[in-house]
Amino acid sequence: NTHALPLRNEEKRRIENGDAVTMKRLDVGVNLDLPEDVPASRALVALAHEMIDKGMNTSAYGFGETVYRNQYSQSSAQKFYDKLKELLDTKGLPADLPNRDAILDFLRTKIRSEIVLRYPKLKAMDMTTPRECTFAMLKSELENAFRRLKLSGSVRAGLSALDLRDLKPMYRTTYRLWEHGDDLETLLEAKAYQRHIAYFESLGFDITTPPSTSGKEYALGDIFTLSNAVAPPPELWNGEDDAECALA
Repeated sequence: NTHALPLRNEEKRRIENGDAVTMKRLDVGVNLDLPEDVPASRALVALAHEMIDKGMNTSAYGFGETVYRNQYSQSSAQKFYDKLKELLDTKGLPADLPNRDAILDFLRTKIRSEIVLRYPKLKAMDMTTPRECTFAMLKSELENAFRRLKLSGSVRAGLSALDLRDLKPMYRTTYRLWEHGDDLETLLEAKAYQRHIAYFESLGFDITTPPSTSGKEYALGDIFTLSNAVAPPPELWNGEDDAECALA
């Protein structure tokens, strides 16, 4: 439903100029590239563990779905999440959405990171109206947020980019133990061991033999850094403003 609002001419001009709008919150995001053999869930779980180990104010949701730093701060927070899963979990994207397949393909190997700037922070930055918001200031806030992470850990590549969220919860620990070379026949009771063997055989994994993996590690600092941000492909841009934002 739409309704007309009676506005005087001077009020219309103030709105057009952005002077009648006060920003209470502003989210600024970038897309971070992932190695093809590291699922988003694995990278986000590793990130959460390191943030907790470093004593950061950390909140984590789901199995490697969303990780926050200072989530409830009234100043600013930083969020990392699996954008593809979010889109698919919220009724997906409309079937007739232009470039739908291209959007999903782009996000398959990406983690979304956003800084959340709330009103006290915006006021301190003299950035409470759209006219005061500049790409330079937003980029500076992004750089500061990533710089504060100071990550030094790593994330181990998956065997076939297997997303642990696709496994039934009771089998996730078994997979990780097998992947790291533990003796499952000793750790599991005989009947449970056979049940787990059958389950993983249905997925194409033989847990009775050692995993064929080199154990490759990727530095978290190389993934969760602003220099690893990637712009969407040109076909997903919607005009010059989006292109400018992606390149800023």
